[in-house]
Amino acid sequence: MVINKIRLENFKKFKLLEKEFSPGINVVKGARNEIGKSTLLEGIVVALFENPKSTSSQLEGLWTWGAANKSRLQIEFHVDGEDYILEKDFNKKTLRLTAQQRGEYWDVPRRVDERLRGLLGTTSDKLFLSTCCIRQDDLRTVQSGKEEASRSMERIITGGAHGITATEALKKLGDLISDLARGLDRPARSMGTIANLQRKTAEMERKLGDATVMVKEAEKLRLEQPLVMQELEKVTEEYDRCQELLDRNKKLQEIEANIRELNEKYETIDKLISQIEQLEKEKQDVVHKLQALRGFDDKTKITGVRDELMKLDAERQTIERDLPKREFELAQVETELKKKSFLSTLASRAALMVGVLLAVAGFCLMPAQGTAAIAAGLGVVLLIMSLWARSQTATLLTKKTELQKRISDMETALRNIGEKEKETLCQIQCATRDEFDHNFSLYRELVEKVDDCEKSQRLLLQGKSYEELVEQRRALVKRLRIEEDRLTDDLRDSRLSPEELIIYQRRTEELKQRKESLERRKLEIEVQLKTAACDPEDIIRLEEELQELRERLQAEKRKLRAYELARDFIAKAKQQTLEAVHEELQQKIQDYFSEFTDGKYQKVQLKPETLECVIFSREKGDWVSPENLSGGTIDQFYLAYRLALAQLIYRDRMPPLIFDDPFYNFDSLRLARALATLKEISKRHQVIIFTLGDTYDAIADRVIELPAV
Repeated sequence: MVINKIRLENFKKFKLLEKEFSPGINVVKGARNEIGKSTLLEGIVVALFENPKSTSSQLEGLWTWGAANKSRLQIEFHVDGEDYILEKDFNKKTLRLTAQQRGEYWDVPRRVDERLRGLLGTTSDKLFLSTCCIRQDDLRTVQSGKEEASRSMERIITGGAHGITATEALKKLGDLISDLARGLDRPARSMGTIANLQRKTAEMERKLGDATVMVKEAEKLRLEQPLVMQELEKVTEEYDRCQELLDRNKKLQEIEANIRELNEKYETIDKLISQIEQLEKEKQDVVHKLQALRGFDDKTKITGVRDELMKLDAERQTIERDLPKREFELAQVETELKKKSFLSTLASRAALMVGVLLAVAGFCLMPAQGTAAIAAGLGVVLLIMSLWARSQTATLLTKKTELQKRISDMETALRNIGEKEKETLCQIQCATRDEFDHNFSLYRELVEKVDDCEKSQRLLLQGKSYEELVEQRRALVKRLRIEEDRLTDDLRDSRLSPEELIIYQRRTEELKQRKESLERRKLEIEVQLKTAACDPEDIIRLEEELQELRERLQAEKRKLRAYELARDFIAKAKQQTLEAVHEELQQKIQDYFSEFTDGKYQKVQLKPETLECVIFSREKGDWVSPENLSGGTIDQFYLAYRLALAQLIYRDRMPPLIFDDPFYNFDSLRLARALATLKEISKRHQVIIFTLGDTYDAIADRVIELPAV
């Protein structure tokens, strides 16, 4: 296979990169690190092996940062005279492999993988990176691809890329054996086919045994069933007779109890009505007496007259209590005035007039007569003394006058009260107060008797009316008739004595328990017969199913033995055939390593199980691992290892070999030998070398310069 051209769009740091390659040795150079050599190498690997339909999160790191679309990759290559174009659009999630000369194309991932496996020799990026892609930092790293390499070498043994390897066959046989034998030697969550068949066989044997027992039990139940039903019918008949007799006695007792209760209620209500009627009669007699009392026919008027008389009595009593006191006070004032009779004389109006006349006359006659002055003086003295005496008796006189007036008013009020009392008594046709008091006392007594009768009636009625009680008594009479009609002669004839009633109750309870027991047994028999549902035909069917299970179990055991024999045979054949392939790989590694070291190391041993190597060191006289050699020699060994793996695995497919500065630790002599070998290899394989310098320009068939990004 020869890569002719690669085109990268929106792939990491390259928005667009397009480069052409030639057969032979291609040297891809960049002036410095991080210029894009590793990106181009990764682009080749992604273009060949990655699926655009994948949802892996690792793909997100492949797109150019800030680009609107994801990557679009195209690689053109030449195989066996045919040109191919492989296109992958990660934005549209599409891929297409086109054979240009024939015009044939494939766009289904599985079909594309099948075609690439035939053209390239693998569709595994792990295997490609472990064999055909050799980088500076992982020249010595072969471990990650050993499993893929081992499978590829097994395919060489099968003779075709699409064949099944021995390991795959052993795995499939192991899975088949596991599916058959799981759970036989130890408990397992998911039982294998044989264990399941053994379990089903045991269950079928148990089921057959249970069915046999059930058939026998069913026969017994079928014999017991008519006996139980016959006894149940007999017991039910006797129980119904006894229960009917008890029910009739119960009904008789209920009717008689109802009649007694109704009679008691009737007597109570009838007595109550009689009491109420007697009270009503007594009340009417009292009412007639009240009506016969003249003037006492209006309670409101009577009450008003009584209140007015009481008010007049209160006024009279007040005046009568106060009048003697006022008369006594008047007598005291008059006595006091008698004691002061001289002053009373001086204070009289006559003495005052005499004094005034003497004084006036004296003053008038004073110029004419000398005695006139004496008269005037006497008049003045008399006037002064009269005024003084008047002042001394004025208080007593005023009090006397007031008391006389007050006594007069009180006597007038008493006369008015008497007149008003007569008018008030006339309203109720009473001539005197005594007559009123007698009639009122009689009236009050009669009213109290009426109230007592009404109160007693209310107590007896208890919120009901007399008509309601009468209606209730009428209803009781009607119910009594109904109950008495229910008490037929037939019921009376079925009456049991207390002793007989107890006997029948005990017998009925015994029959009830026996009836329930027989009914349960009848139901149990029916359920058991229904659930059993087994007959001799079922036994025959179960025996046939058991025989079939036993035959299937034996067949699966034979199959397990056949798988185990096949597994042992293939494992032995794999061991024998792989030894030949490992010998071929060991010889190729040994040839390349001897060529690189100019014959210093000529013996290499390869362990078939792990693909690990040991090298014979003549200096140490013993076998050593590659890691015990010098740094440059280690790189030479792993370069020989990878070239041998690629030659053995890919055979005539010859994929391109990609080197990313793998000879960094080589001195000039080792480098010259490695380049000579690469030049020879480039006759069969396209070789692509990624580097920073001009070391490989001399052997290059094409030098490719990467642009600064």
